[in-house]
Amino acid sequence: MLDIFFITSNRSKIEHAKYLCRDYNVNIHRQKQYGVGYIEPRIQDRKKLLEESIKDAVSRLKKVTSNFDSYFLLIEDTSVIIEALSSEHQEFPGLDVKYWMETTSFTEIDTALKSKNNNRSVIVRSDIVLFLPKVLQATTGENFCHFSSQSKGTITELEFAFTTNELYPWLSSRTFNKWFIPDGESQPISLLDIVTATKKDFRRGAFESMLSFLTSLNIIKHKHQSQTIYKQLNLFNLSLFIVCGLSCSGKTTIANYLTTKYGFYHIEASDFMYLSYYETHGPNSDVRIGDFARKALETNPSIVVDQIISHLLQFKKAFSIPVVISGFRSPQEIKAFKLKYRGDLDITEVFVDADATIRFERSVQRGRNDKVKTLDDFREIDALQNQMGLTHIRSEIPITNVIKNESSFQSYFNLFETRFEETLQFLQDKWKNQIESLKQTPAKLEHAILIAMAKERDTFLTTTEIAHLINNEFKFEKRKGKDNVSRYFNYKYHPFFEIHFFGEKVKYRLSQTGFSLASLLTKKYRQ
Repeated sequence: MLDIFFITSNRSKIEHAKYLCRDYNVNIHRQKQYGVGYIEPRIQDRKKLLEESIKDAVSRLKKVTSNFDSYFLLIEDTSVIIEALSSEHQEFPGLDVKYWMETTSFTEIDTALKSKNNNRSVIVRSDIVLFLPKVLQATTGENFCHFSSQSKGTITELEFAFTTNELYPWLSSRTFNKWFIPDGESQPISLLDIVTATKKDFRRGAFESMLSFLTSLNIIKHKHQSQTIYKQLNLFNLSLFIVCGLSCSGKTTIANYLTTKYGFYHIEASDFMYLSYYETHGPNSDVRIGDFARKALETNPSIVVDQIISHLLQFKKAFSIPVVISGFRSPQEIKAFKLKYRGDLDITEVFVDADATIRFERSVQRGRNDKVKTLDDFREIDALQNQMGLTHIRSEIPITNVIKNESSFQSYFNLFETRFEETLQFLQDKWKNQIESLKQTPAKLEHAILIAMAKERDTFLTTTEIAHLINNEFKFEKRKGKDNVSRYFNYKYHPFFEIHFFGEKVKYRLSQTGFSLASLLTKKYRQ
């Protein structure tokens, strides 16, 4: 995969770029280095603005990394040309569109256009600049390449009331897209379905030109041309359990047991739905996670599956251990996972079963959901989950893989271990042997953060508090400060943490996936 670092603070632009590059083996990232950006000059000379912006971005990068010339860097600038308000020598609002939008109401622009014979013609343009690594600069003779595209249309005559698209945040209710009606359409682009909106997309052509350029140099390929990764065949393949069941049946309980005793890595599917949500809207959005999840699953039933598989590919580079996944709710998710997974773990599906009365009592004892006051309410939740497909999942799983959990923890564990005795015994012996020779000090800041936060499992912490924890826990040659921790969290979102705002202050707590990884790391570094 080719990594391209998009230098922008605009999250929706990053998500837009990811979408436009989705069919190629390209990863669009925020810049790795904390604080790297660029100063955009307030000028109307497009060529000069782009050149000065990319030069400023590169000069800032030079100050914080020694290998800056090995990166692909990307910047993008959007401009709007309203024909009636522009002149031969001056585009309006031109490159100043984002500042103009901050101070201009629909009534103001509507009045201005009506004073100009109601000429509502407009062009929306995108210019992207791709900074090339040193080896390509020598090949192409250029430090960077410029690509552009545009879309023509009109400014709406009616102001539509709507909210930003939950899945595609560039179809926004806050940018010029809320007023821009592409040629051939009757609504603003933000209200069009994604297929139509993409056809009319002013950024699409620029990104397609960039992808074509990179393809011509054999740097990237269309995904259908990428090589297939085949499963490795081992004498004893490690296991991947997919554990399903209704609320409070014991999915997390058995996953934690497998982590503690056998060295499994527990992945909770909902943590990856939150990851998709954070990447799309950020952690403090007006868009509700429930609305996002519903729309996301309707549009792409494998949205969580894709995130998990991507994570497993990265995880395999550092660890070769068994995995247990909990939280899949529909047969489509399991089918998609089995179809797309190309790792070397043997997949086993398990369904954990328990009577509704027993599960309701567990819910009350745990205080898991204060909205569920009665057994009837709890059964309604069961009915919704069964409608999503849990009943179908249970019917397709071999009866020998349906595990009852209606008694004590130990009875439950014994039933599970008896059913999968051969696999688990092999894993237990392997895990004991694997951890004996591992080193003591965390090699990564991420590992130190996870291990330290596990001691405050139920507490939301600031980055300052996390820094104190890791310094108290480990003796680094150089103490880790708040800025070190903030850089880690600001670079990208992770499935390991829950994020919550307390007023203006953001705090973090380990998710179920994060706690599982922390447990494994604690064993790794402490044995």
